[in-house]
Amino acid sequence: MTFSNKRTIGCLRWTLGMPSAEDLRKVRELETEVEAEQRRGVDAVKGVRKYERRVKELTYQTEEDKKNVGRLQDLVDKLQLKVKAYKRQAEEAVSHRLSQIL
Repeated sequence: MTFSNKRTIGCLRWTLGMPSAEDLRKVRELETEVEAEQRRGVDAVKGVRKYERRVKELTYQTEEDKKNVGRLQDLVDKLQLKVKAYKRQAEEAVSHRLSQIL
């Protein structure tokens, strides 16, 4: 191999090892895209966590509402029994009073 060939090979190796301005621009562009995608991923995870918290809150509230409905239904049932008892007592009182009058 002649000196000229060695020098040409050395220059080619040096040139091939050096990225061009276009290559550097493309690398920066791809890095920017990766960073943007990472930010979108982080935002998506934050959104998922937010909605998971909201689902937990709504689930808890639903359970509390069911408990309240059960308690209120029990109260309604008790009050209906009292109303029936009062009605029966009133009817008995009226009947008793009528029997006293007649």
